[in-house]
Amino acid sequence: EEAPPAEEFTPVGEDYSMEETTPTIDYIPPEEPTPETPPYIREEKTDDFDDDSMEPDYRTLDYIKRLNQKNQTINYVLSILRFFPYAEPFKHNLKGYNWWLIDLDSDNEYKAFLPYFAHVVGGNNKEYYDSSITTCTQLMNKYQHYLFGLYNEGEEVKYFLYGIPGTFTLDEHPYRGVNGFNTWYEGQNVPGYWVIYIDPMTGKAVDLPNPMIPIT
Repeated sequence: EEAPPAEEFTPVGEDYSMEETTPTIDYIPPEEPTPETPPYIREEKTDDFDDDSMEPDYRTLDYIKRLNQKNQTINYVLSILRFFPYAEPFKHNLKGYNWWLIDLDSDNEYKAFLPYFAHVVGGNNKEYYDSSITTCTQLMNKYQHYLFGLYNEGEEVKYFLYGIPGTFTLDEHPYRGVNGFNTWYEGQNVPGYWVIYIDPMTGKAVDLPNPMIPIT
């Protein structure tokens, strides 16, 4: 008995044709992106307001004012010092120091315009000095000169300096140190110099940590 043709064994209701069919997919709408500031530029909102934040920093303004004044004074000083001879008056080289010799017997009119000269002539306290105390003026008249200097740290002018000639003794210690002449360096052509350090930002004498005070 012959076997029936292959199509006769095809189950009813099933389609085994080789044609491709497109699957049906339910449509899902895409989520709309939510705008968001990237974390690295996100700004925090706050209701706290600092009233002082809008106020100028007067300490900074005062510093800038003093710095400008310092720079102007330095430029002014340098323009005057070119009229005086550069000096190396000390026995030992002092690193960072530059000195100019101001000769009292000179008719140079610019010698009267160096800054903060009041420290040399006694400042505001000159009326209180005892007549027995040696003054800078007396020492300058005795040795017929004084020094003006600049102390630098790198490119910055750190201090203005005055050097008054004299010995390391009580008798020739200007104002007994009250006015700030409390550092003494040995000189080449004179016994030495009493030096005062002046802050160019304030114009005030600087109290150094190790003053040199003669005992005799």
